[in-house]
Amino acid sequence: MDHARADPFTHFAFLEDDFVACENAASIVAYLVRKVARIDASWLAIRFSFGMNGVLLPREALSDFHAHLRQGISRLPPDLLYQEWLEREKEEAGRVEYVYEHNLLDHVGEVSSFDVRPERRGWPKCHQPLADAWSLGGIERFDRRACGHSDVSPCPRPTDPERWNGTSSLG
Repeated sequence: MDHARADPFTHFAFLEDDFVACENAASIVAYLVRKVARIDASWLAIRFSFGMNGVLLPREALSDFHAHLRQGISRLPPDLLYQEWLEREKEEAGRVEYVYEHNLLDHVGEVSSFDVRPERRGWPKCHQPLADAWSLGGIERFDRRACGHSDVSPCPRPTDPERWNGTSSLG
């Protein structure tokens, strides 16, 4: 008997158990999905936090990333494998991750997989810029210089400056 779901999921979000959603996070993520789909019908991912957290993949991309993760887990941690996968997808297929300008998940845990380094800057808090998230590689940071007119990067042309403001005209 086929047990296929009647309501298959459309997106998958990576979320860690020591992060909590910031105010309006769910509404903003829904807005981002609509906005990014309008900009790029073949988008690869949307990042709205840091680490292996706050990454949204369309269902179609999940099996490819899963295969990449399984193949490489013995040589790199998941967040670095994710960056590697992003770079490969950008180079080979022209598909990109879009990055929201602000962090939407607050890290409330006290233990990290990073060694204790007193000189390390703190983690971004709710709604702080992802352009400044030290733990994100360049391919995953919000590009403030190129996209100051937008709330996602890579960004649409300057004539399309819609930003999240508590509501959205994107339908």
